[in-house]
Amino acid sequence: MVKWIGLVLVLVVLSLTTSGVVSALLDLCAFMVLLVVVGKRAISQHDREKVINKPDATL
Repeated sequence: MVKWIGLVLVLVVLSLTTSGVVSALLDLCAFMVLLVVVGKRAISQHDREKVINKPDATL
């Protein structure tokens, strides 16, 4: 998780030091990284909850 946050921070700082299309692309990359990280966390949390709330089939 720390490396993802570091990557986003690096992309944002690089975006601040550039302008135009390069800045927009760096911002887009940072947004996509955040989207992937949040998506992976949501999926893994959903899977964990599904296993915990799974009804017992042996009854």
